[in-house]
Amino acid sequence: MVTFYQTVNSFLEQNEKAMLANESASCLVLGNAKAERDKLCVPSRMFGNVQDGAGNILLIFCNYHPFNLCIYAHTPDRELQKWAAAELAHTLTEQNPFPFNGLTANRTVCDAFFEIYRAPDDAPVFLASPMDIMELTGLSPITLAPGFQREAEEADVPLLTRWNQEFEWEALKERRSTEAAEKSVRRAIKSGFYLYCEEGSGQPVSGASTTRKMETTVTINHVYTPPSFRGKGYAQSNVYLACRRVLESGYQKCALFVSQTNPISNRVYEKIGFKITEDQYDYRFKRRKLD
Repeated sequence: MVTFYQTVNSFLEQNEKAMLANESASCLVLGNAKAERDKLCVPSRMFGNVQDGAGNILLIFCNYHPFNLCIYAHTPDRELQKWAAAELAHTLTEQNPFPFNGLTANRTVCDAFFEIYRAPDDAPVFLASPMDIMELTGLSPITLAPGFQREAEEADVPLLTRWNQEFEWEALKERRSTEAAEKSVRRAIKSGFYLYCEEGSGQPVSGASTTRKMETTVTINHVYTPPSFRGKGYAQSNVYLACRRVLESGYQKCALFVSQTNPISNRVYEKIGFKITEDQYDYRFKRRKLD
């Protein structure tokens, strides 16, 4: 059975405990819900779940425009995941309660969903980014790169906005507007954005933020190093120090979403202490742009 909630608070009352059981995998849905806690559900801000006949929660989802439809698989049973994803796809095809731009979920859920679902405008779907979710519960010792870490400031916004746009193009081949990039950067700075700077010059050479702060887990995001500064250990050092801040502040875990197409970068995170816990796929609809 597919359930859509009338308010975000009612959604959290019935689903938050289930999402807290695996914060790294559910953080996209849980983070959006916490950010919108006191609001009504509308087509561009929709939250729901899929349950079996006994009322057990199988999938939990949200559509938070302009982002993807995000689905967290609460049940570890892959066959139940397939059944629940098909149920949701049937419901969205028949009722079409809200538009969405793509789907973010594990591979099992994505495959089962797109066996059924077709966009109302017949837009084709494509894989934008195959990802893995990594978790860290304890730091492995490393040698830090020459330099130091500091918190991002207002004066850093133009630089970080450009980095954000460069990252979006490099990772997803998407042109993010300056306005959208700056908005994303300002949100990240409020949550905690850290820059690693060159020794001597003090020039920022790598960035990372701490965001989606749950009960026990914090997500590391906005990890980016310009090409001219790569291969020098700056990103590894910055993420290491950001994770140390998180663990020393009382959280138990750090989570990180990494691209499966960049194994070299991912090995850097493994050296710090991250381990892959689940896959996460980002599918998008390819829609014709109007003039």
